[in-house]
Amino acid sequence: MGRRPREREERFLSAQADPFTGSERGRKSRPAPFGMTGLRFGASKGGSRAALLEMTSGCDGRDSALAGGQRRGTMRVFMERTFHVYFMASKSGVLYLGVTGKLAQRVFEHRGKLVPGFTQKYNVTKLVWFEPHASARAAISREKEIKGWRRAKKVALIEAMNPRWDDLSVGI
Repeated sequence: MGRRPREREERFLSAQADPFTGSERGRKSRPAPFGMTGLRFGASKGGSRAALLEMTSGCDGRDSALAGGQRRGTMRVFMERTFHVYFMASKSGVLYLGVTGKLAQRVFEHRGKLVPGFTQKYNVTKLVWFEPHASARAAISREKEIKGWRRAKKVALIEAMNPRWDDLSVGI
């Protein structure tokens, strides 16, 4: 009978080279640089993929074991990705609704007319509304919900956040 997938994955990971020391894991080698023990990817509590940065402050860069299996000076930081649903508008009142994982970059593309399509053709360059979401799935479902609305309801949504229709890209 074959190995379970988790066992194969662990076996594979144990044979990989350590990105900080350049040696294979499990072998004695030079310690990692101070404060850096590795970057690994895993699932956060919400179930979305996130990068987990693990750093230790041991004087030689190795993990220091304390009673109860705790590590001294270990800091874990989850870097979550945020997705946005957003409205862009033109001076003539044309609206564009979109979803992105990099709002500032996407607005820059719309403003510079770098991507051919609807926003370039209709000169849609002003960010007038946006809403953050924790996952791409949530953002896409919200976009689909809003796309089904009549224009009056979309305008009311924008005016609830931005009554003067100012360009919000200045603040991001």
